[in-house]
Amino acid sequence: MTEPTSDIPSSDPSSLAASAAAAAAAATETTAAATAAAAAAAPAAAAAAAAAAANPPWLKEVLKKNRGESAGQHAERVEYLKKVVAQQQQHMIMLQFPFLLLVLSLCLLSPSAPAFPSHQQQQQQQQQHQQQHQQQQQQQDFLLF
Repeated sequence: MTEPTSDIPSSDPSSLAASAAAAAAAATETTAAATAAAAAAAPAAAAAAAAAAANPPWLKEVLKKNRGESAGQHAERVEYLKKVVAQQQQHMIMLQFPFLLLVLSLCLLSPSAPAFPSHQQQQQQQQQHQQQHQQQQQQQDFLLF
């Protein structure tokens, strides 16, 4: 049996992307909530993408048995289509991950909820550490003399 050569319609990821973006935007409200919600949004959006791709609307119609098709031909065609749908699911999930990682990084680095010290804060901490080290060194030198 030859494999069908027609193009398989792809699931529309725009609604999934919009829901993930909305979840990420809501997650930036507070520092602790932003980190937790963004981390939780990534698997949820991937699961939503898999669920949407699992049962595309066209699949039920395509899986019906054709009139001139034998039972064996129908079984082969169904098996092939299920493989195509499984590959499509994997592809859709892989397309979602870079977007979700971007959303997660934006949530973690948003100005309203800084997760890491800024460059200026790092410099101040470094200067304070150097001053403390100098003071300790001076105290040790004073005790030696």
